[in-house]
Amino acid sequence: MSVRLLRVSLHGATFHGHSSWPSTAPPWNLLLRTSKLGIIHSKLPIMSMALHNQVVPIQDECSTKSLEQVKRKIQEALLNSDPLGTLKIIDTIQQLGIGHHFEEEIKALVGRVFDYDTVHDLFATSLHFRLLRHNGFPTSSGTIILIALWSGNFKESLNKDIWGMLSLYEASYLGAEDEEVLHKAMDFSKAQLHNAIPQLGPQVSMHVARSLILPRHLKMAKLEAKNYIDEYSHASNQILALLELAKWWEELGLVGRLGFGRDRPGECFLWTLGIFPEPSYSNCRIELTKTICILLVMDDIFDTYGSLDELVLFTEAIRRWDLDAIEQLPEYMKICYMALYNTTHEIAYKIQKEHGQTAVAYLKRTPYPRLFSCSGEILRLWDDLGTSTEEQERGDNACSIQCHMRENKISNENEGRKHIRELIGKLWQELNGVAMNTNLPWSIVKASLNMARTAQVIYQHGDDKSTYSVDDYVQTLLFTPSPKN
Repeated sequence: MSVRLLRVSLHGATFHGHSSWPSTAPPWNLLLRTSKLGIIHSKLPIMSMALHNQVVPIQDECSTKSLEQVKRKIQEALLNSDPLGTLKIIDTIQQLGIGHHFEEEIKALVGRVFDYDTVHDLFATSLHFRLLRHNGFPTSSGTIILIALWSGNFKESLNKDIWGMLSLYEASYLGAEDEEVLHKAMDFSKAQLHNAIPQLGPQVSMHVARSLILPRHLKMAKLEAKNYIDEYSHASNQILALLELAKWWEELGLVGRLGFGRDRPGECFLWTLGIFPEPSYSNCRIELTKTICILLVMDDIFDTYGSLDELVLFTEAIRRWDLDAIEQLPEYMKICYMALYNTTHEIAYKIQKEHGQTAVAYLKRTPYPRLFSCSGEILRLWDDLGTSTEEQERGDNACSIQCHMRENKISNENEGRKHIRELIGKLWQELNGVAMNTNLPWSIVKASLNMARTAQVIYQHGDDKSTYSVDDYVQTLLFTPSPKN
């Protein structure tokens, strides 16, 4: 998948659908207009389904009032809690996927300097540090150093504080390349948590184990929200208003008016949910899904169908971005080129009409910021981890795994895969550093981070069969409602 799609989509990120769908009154009956051919009852494979565009939520005045009442309850909880309680609520709001409703409050409260006892409270300081960086504040890792270091080594006494250790572990994944203390914090906390699991209760051990498999910073936000809603339903200290609002969002569904080709629209739409999870980007998700569908066809052309001479011509035609350039292309490439060309200009026209900006000219002349290319490299490497086995069976060209094995005379593929995962870890550190120091809007930074996170969700099953498949994730996000009780 080309990094170009991110650049196209970022220009379209100002497309807005409904910024806040109204809630329906209890018992959360959602009024829908649906086709007689229900998606859930279809026997077609999930990935081959065209998502129906007939599902439309019905709005009414009562629904809007209900939503506003819930939001006020959460705002009151944010303003009336102690500093640590406020941070916990913010963390929960964002994990439930409803942070977009409280962006102003979150920015103001997270950015405030709280007077914690930094000598002892590992949990609070690590949580505050993680929330600061997660929300775009380029804070120093010095607070972590004050807590976690003693004469250059991490305090062994901290290993008894499981929640503090888990908080430190989660915070360490937001470190940049040159922040050695956070790299040490990651290694130390990971080892302590692994050792502690056998002594923990079933719920806590499951929570820790899940974090060790994939930390919060690397998770796809929309999928994490879905999982957390189910888990949060059983929490003893839950804030009912949060759960109420999060479930309401889940029951609305994420069906847009999508026009798909013959490829894998479910998977394509999953990409867009990962990159732009906020409801206000509904139109952007629609346009980006179309682009990804075309890019998947292009990927098949490069991997399987095109000859080297044809691919050189095709690449040059895209680089020129001129209809005259397609005259030398074979017919099947002309069809794909025109699909990409027309779709891109349709998106650009909408941007021009709504916002007065010329996107195509920008795409032609502007170099890729490292923020985009770094995220794209993570995507590329996860793609290799997830599809290498299948591609080698087809006789496709060598990917990064095989190239590394050949260059270093390695016969064990697991060693090659381990090296690629290490490269991904280093790229994440670089991406964290770039994200902290860029002048680009935070919404664009989040999209780049989200693309790297989503790549792991899409391709991890191909690298580790014990993880969920893309079909599972599509079923979970698009067709499985959250529990109502």
